Amino acid sequence: MVTLPEEVAFIWRRPKILSSMFFLVNRYLALVGNIFGLCIDFLPAVSDESCSRYMLVRELFLFLQQIIVCLTLTLLIYALYDRSRRLLSCMMIIGLALIGGASAGSFGNNSNVATYVQGSDCHNTLTEETAIRQ
Repeated sequence: MVTLPEEVAFIWRRPKILSSMFFLVNRYLALVGNIFGLCIDFLPAVSDESCSRYMLVRELFLFLQQIIVCLTLTLLIYALYDRSRRLLSCMMIIGLALIGGASAGSFGNNSNVATYVQGSDCHNTLTEETAIRQ
């Protein structure tokens, strides 16, 4: 809210370019994601299935926000280095490899090793061994 007057003056009143679109998507996707995350934190105890879906949506919000930030910074570096296509191609290859690794780690077969404790909040997750002990 503090920077809203500057946002209106420098973003909303000017023609939309790629950098301003990334800025707007990043700003408001983060706002919606944080509101959603706050709502999840105050949910009463829910079933494992519902909790798993809520946490997946929260992870997707964070994942999309990270991609938008990476694209914005890539655009900035591309502009700073005088639009070097060689640098841009290297950054894109590295970025695609990182996105692939993050996707495999976040949504792969080993991503569901956490167990939700019944009767607790949705954000309390434990490993399977710890959940069995409790």
